[in-house]
Amino acid sequence: MTTFDSAPISQDERVLAAISHVSILMPMVGFFAPLIIWITQKEKSRYVAFQSLQALAYQFAMILAYLLSMGCYVAAVFAPILAMPFLASGSSEISPLIGAGFLFPFVVLALIGLGAMVFVVYGLVAAVLAYQGKPFRYALIGRFVERSMQPKSSPSAAP
Repeated sequence: MTTFDSAPISQDERVLAAISHVSILMPMVGFFAPLIIWITQKEKSRYVAFQSLQALAYQFAMILAYLLSMGCYVAAVFAPILAMPFLASGSSEISPLIGAGFLFPFVVLALIGLGAMVFVVYGLVAAVLAYQGKPFRYALIGRFVERSMQPKSSPSAAP
């Protein structure tokens, strides 16, 4: 555990930390709640600052994952159309690969929906744990945020 977990946490701090995480329910717009909480609380509470900065980084990661997944979806929609001339045979029958290719975008869309649900559920778990005042760290993001919040040690000047 770090210094973020050592001080007693008030009810107000727990509520603000939980709001930072629960804003995951408002994709794209919910990015502003942890940003505002972090800006207003970074000097007042290390716990709230850490939790809100984590939530902000997590939502940024979610937005990047969303943009990447939408790129994959667009590719999945256009790939079968672009591949039709290469898969079509000289007969009038439709190749099974073409039929499967037109189902592929729906599979990609289902995977995107599943991924979005995982992102939201993980954010809600973070909100519950933050509200309980327990130390919560997102995988990968938590350590990065923790390192970024550590005070920078200034190099000692040589005489």
